Amino acid sequence: MVITDPFLAQHQPLFSRLTSALEASSVESVTWCRVVEDPTDRVVREGLDFLLSQGPFDALVAFGGGSPMDTAKAINILAASPKGSNLRDLKVPNEALRGHLPLVCIPTTAGTGAEVTKFCVITDTSSQEKMLIGGPGCVPDVANVDFELTMSQPRRLTADTGIDSLTHAIEAFV
Repeated sequence: MVITDPFLAQHQPLFSRLTSALEASSVESVTWCRVVEDPTDRVVREGLDFLLSQGPFDALVAFGGGSPMDTAKAINILAASPKGSNLRDLKVPNEALRGHLPLVCIPTTAGTGAEVTKFCVITDTSSQEKMLIGGPGCVPDVANVDFELTMSQPRRLTADTGIDSLTHAIEAFV
């Protein structure tokens, strides 16, 4: 199951690199492209419903910036949780211990580092709280980082995410 946002799904040259590679490897895939910027618990629940109704799948592939990766992480850990669980139950200081499926993250921006972190941020729509969810269940199994994917993004997005990367590096140093 490929998880991305509507813009990337319609951005044919970029998205077709992924789908062509999957097809060339005889890997069947289904795309769910309902990710929103600053993902919400409602979007995650919608993605979980899609996963459960359209599956079974062998893996999740998050394609895009931090929002698709955070959404995929949250869907994956919620799918591994007991039925009826919600993300509020998993926010820090609690821990998301495992994911349901192997998770592959393919970033198309250079800002969040979500392809290698053990965290995701999801907005609780009932309180507008940005929930930090962390633990080993959020860690992707594979990060396929190809700088060329960032080169086809709009110049402003590339610049903004580059500054974001620099900011994170400075924060880590300080």
